[in-house]
Amino acid sequence: MRNALEDFPYLFGPQVDLVQISGDRVDPRLITKGGTLQTYFEETGRSLTLRTDVVPDHDALLVGLFSDVETVKALLAQNGITLTTVVAEDTLPAVQPKAEQTSNGATAPEQYLEIPALGALSVKGITLFIVDCNAERCNISIVAETAESVASAVERLANHNFVGCAQAGATTLCAAEGAPEAQPKATEPAPAKRILVISVEAGEGGVRTSAADFVNMLDDIYAVTRWTIPDDGQPTRTDLEGYAVYIIDSGDYAGSLSDSPAFQAIDRISSGNVLLVGAQPLPIDTAEFEYAPINDLVVANTTHPLLEGLTAGELITLLPSESSVPAMIISGNDVESAILLTRGPNSPSTGSPALVAAVDETSDINRIVVAAFPFYRLPESVQRTLALNIAAWLMADGD
Repeated sequence: MRNALEDFPYLFGPQVDLVQISGDRVDPRLITKGGTLQTYFEETGRSLTLRTDVVPDHDALLVGLFSDVETVKALLAQNGITLTTVVAEDTLPAVQPKAEQTSNGATAPEQYLEIPALGALSVKGITLFIVDCNAERCNISIVAETAESVASAVERLANHNFVGCAQAGATTLCAAEGAPEAQPKATEPAPAKRILVISVEAGEGGVRTSAADFVNMLDDIYAVTRWTIPDDGQPTRTDLEGYAVYIIDSGDYAGSLSDSPAFQAIDRISSGNVLLVGAQPLPIDTAEFEYAPINDLVVANTTHPLLEGLTAGELITLLPSESSVPAMIISGNDVESAILLTRGPNSPSTGSPALVAAVDETSDINRIVVAAFPFYRLPESVQRTLALNIAAWLMADGD
């Protein structure tokens, strides 16, 4: 069963509150994590506000401690989980040890959770994640034993690090541990699982690319590295070695083939498969290009694995452009590949290809996908579906 937490922060709407439901003061570690999360949320087009109280109609990331019994008990009860405090003379769940004694001989109370499908568990060393989403709003709750564990859990959530956790419906239970960065991916991941996202962010009139979105959507499955050309410079052949897939994202930046950083990058790739995405991504040998706004797409070919989960003839209305930079028009005469999405009825050049895929087993770049629109303009569900499908297809050996 897929863990809904893997879709964080895409479960949330555009405005999210970070709320500490335990204690009278906001823990400074939470303020620090909140600042880091704010940047992370902003990269996905969301805002995160640190609040002391729950706003009923807002999406929220709620954090608390098991020791704040009454507040946390009510939260857990709403999700079918019972929190019980016991001492030695109480009847304990059969699977748990007896309560410990303090240094003065008194019996220290123990707390236990009764979770449907997981049974009775001591809260010691446990972090609990609960997803509670409906049509009106979405909450994610994190409850742990200590403030340090809460801070680590927030970082675990941001990194989609749920290895070794147990899941029962909307509840995920993990062993509390250090921050996820203490457990990095392998130093040298296998090339078959490595993706380089090249963020072009250069050209006239542009606002942004979707590079951060690609990293967030793919990093829990693959080893993803982001290369931002304005910050990191133009990648050399050496920089580009060792990846199976390259995503070259020009976003909504205008540009020409004569000076395009995207095409300088693709020329230096010695092997691997490529997704070119953005307003100006076309590697087509033609004298002139036409440009026009793009407002919607139509699903043209659901037999291709890139479109798994979409419906033939489905109309996809794009989100508004943040820059108003028009996209290149792919002429059907220029394409010797599978046409997957076309410009929709509300776009100029209706029916022209907008997403194409090709296989050339004679080339160093065996598979290539071209998306002639900024990826951030796709609805989130379609964006994620296509990103995962494209990555999986480009990773394939070819069939």
